[in-house]
Amino acid sequence: TNSSRVFGHIFGSSATTDGNLEVTSKITERKDQDGNSILTESTVTFKVPTSLQEVNLKSSDITNISECAFYGMAMIKRVILPDSVTEIDSHAFYGCSGLVEFDLNKTVTLYESAFANCSSLKTVNWGAVEVIKQSAFQGCTSLGTKKFIVDSNEDNESTLTVKLPSSVRELGKSAFKGCAGAKYFDIKGTSL
Repeated sequence: TNSSRVFGHIFGSSATTDGNLEVTSKITERKDQDGNSILTESTVTFKVPTSLQEVNLKSSDITNISECAFYGMAMIKRVILPDSVTEIDSHAFYGCSGLVEFDLNKTVTLYESAFANCSSLKTVNWGAVEVIKQSAFQGCTSLGTKKFIVDSNEDNESTLTVKLPSSVRELGKSAFKGCAGAKYFDIKGTSL
């Protein structure tokens, strides 16, 4: 369709009885550069299997993940981004409760609620991230393993510390609210 958020519309829909995600979209007339009609209004139904677990965008040249692009896609466990992505827009992965790992590669900015309520998210490779906006990881209750957690508190090994990378210069309000797996945040070396 002519919507920049079509990916989110496809995956944000409800499951059908045949085990697929289904969305019906109305497509309106589009014109080419010369003003000639190339598409008239019609209705299209997309189906995506609920068994989809990985989305690999590595070979694309996109520079950002659009707002709500993967909103509520509970079945997705892993998304592979190309190095060209520098921004992840607001709510892009909101509620992706099956997402367990994420590599930010060259991503610089994470907008509001980008990964909020990704309750299974355990592994995050920070890459070059500089800006983490408001509520970006709010409700990510499983954060606390591998690359995201660097060390544990010496007095109590069950108390975990999140070490933010030196590239971080901005951290928004409630960025990590409700992240029960992380008890301490180490911001030494950042320019916050």
